[in-house]
Amino acid sequence: MADQEKWVRIRIGFIAALFTLAYLVVVVHAYQIQVSGQSQWQQRAEKQHSRIIPVSPQRGAIYDSNGEALALSLEVDSVYAVPKSVENPEGIAAKLSGILDVPQTVLRRKLSQGNSFVWLKRLISPQQSEAIRALEISGIEFVKEHRRFYPNGGIGAQVIGFTGLDPKGLEGLELSYDERMQGQPGYLLAEKDALGRGMVGDELQVLSLIHI
Repeated sequence: MADQEKWVRIRIGFIAALFTLAYLVVVVHAYQIQVSGQSQWQQRAEKQHSRIIPVSPQRGAIYDSNGEALALSLEVDSVYAVPKSVENPEGIAAKLSGILDVPQTVLRRKLSQGNSFVWLKRLISPQQSEAIRALEISGIEFVKEHRRFYPNGGIGAQVIGFTGLDPKGLEGLELSYDERMQGQPGYLLAEKDALGRGMVGDELQVLSLIHI
């Protein structure tokens, strides 16, 4: 009987030790998350609940020996959508298709997504921008980007070269002096929920334009 009671006390002590050990593990882990590793976990959480969308930087100009511009970056609109704020995606796609010269099926698919942000078309003309703004469509917004413009057209194109949408130099002087002419990139910051879906409320989904 005494041996049985002793064995019961040993088992109780063993279980109590396990609970104590588990409690200490939880406390240490909580300390690591909330105190010593707070900044790291905060950064991870922000990455999970936000989406960074890059926008093209303003690129430096190229001039000839007389000071005449050979290549310039002009500020133009890029149009994007917050799909969950767009009512009647099919009807809106039909209206925008002719203006943007984008197939209606492509626009309808983009506007029907559950994302918080989707590009409709980058670097559109002032006429396109004016036509879309006149429609006053909820969920269709604009952001300023920079488009490369060559005042002399194709004259000297082999020497001057050209850029991509980035805009990064791909040929000629644009490529040779690419690093020097690249501007500071900008980013659009958009929120999403724990499932990666766009969060649409009273505020515009794209929260801010960040320049670094």
